[in-house]
Amino acid sequence: MPTAGWVVVGLLGFVLATWAHVVFWTRRYTRPFAPDERLMVETNDGVRVALARLRPAPDGPAGGAPVLCVHGVACNGRTFDFGPGRSLGRTLAAAGFDVYLLDLRGAGASDRPRRWAFGFFDYVERDVPAVLAAIKARTGARRVLWVGHSMGGLIGFEHLAAVDGRGAADLAALVAIGSPLNLVGTRADLRALARLMPLVRALTPVVPLGFVTRLLSPWAGRLRTYPETLFVNPAQTPGAVLRHFMVEVVHDVSRRVLDELVARLLRDRSATGRPMEAVREGLARSTVPTLVLAGAADHIAPLAACDLGAQRRACDHTWLELSVQAGAPFDFGHLDLVVGDAAPTHVYAPVVSFLLARASGCETPRAC
Repeated sequence: MPTAGWVVVGLLGFVLATWAHVVFWTRRYTRPFAPDERLMVETNDGVRVALARLRPAPDGPAGGAPVLCVHGVACNGRTFDFGPGRSLGRTLAAAGFDVYLLDLRGAGASDRPRRWAFGFFDYVERDVPAVLAAIKARTGARRVLWVGHSMGGLIGFEHLAAVDGRGAADLAALVAIGSPLNLVGTRADLRALARLMPLVRALTPVVPLGFVTRLLSPWAGRLRTYPETLFVNPAQTPGAVLRHFMVEVVHDVSRRVLDELVARLLRDRSATGRPMEAVREGLARSTVPTLVLAGAADHIAPLAACDLGAQRRACDHTWLELSVQAGAPFDFGHLDLVVGDAAPTHVYAPVVSFLLARASGCETPRAC
């Protein structure tokens, strides 16, 4: 066989071996996901986004107050229902909250628009209004409680900061977990990665993070070094948990969504050119109660990037730092905040307590 033929055969063999590897480990690390109910909500541009519902315990003190849980970039709603002992969603449901786990467009069971032609503000302007309206219509509540991890908190901040006052009309309270509102001055390695985006932009409309994490999943948690430590504190999140997370939760992401996050990281501006200071000023005007949790070992969302103290000084705002210095058993990393060993005690419990104290706001607004 000519040399060119052997090269073709070798390339085909490599592709088939890679495909088989990804399929095998995807099946190996995928567990059943069984919410109490699955719902689809159509947005104003015809995209259907998925909600997984966890029904409230009938005797829970929250009395069925609705909670919307919104995941971070390149993830899905299973972030909040990751299995026994690692489910903020089921902890909330046990307290009597009516919990809805959202898959934003392009993730989980939601539609993937053609050519991945959507960005961050499609989440804000299309997915969120449709979902909030559907939850309010379904439950009869006037307002909804919001829990967001990472980008899910940033989407909530955008909703609160909107000049038309929709935040106060829609939300009774907001919890942001590891959500960096001011990314300027974060780690140099993140900024270096962000500067690679022009290359990605030239090659593809979608960043195949889901494929990459499935490809690498068997080795996750084995060495416990960088870049893994960018996302977790190894003392907090076992390797087996990380392997399942990489397969069950991580998804491909639209390049346009990353463009927005990169613009905030490098220039403290939206990709549309709007200064992020406008969002911070909008949060200062909002009367919606907020709880912000941040981990001292979180290199995606450092403490200083998450602190809203300057904006929320006159309002109902709670800041919770997850660090040894502040009394936690560990310095929490980014994913530790939702699926780490100590999350039930140090994250879930204060979130439930905060929301229980404000559940009545689903019917009656609170003022600063």
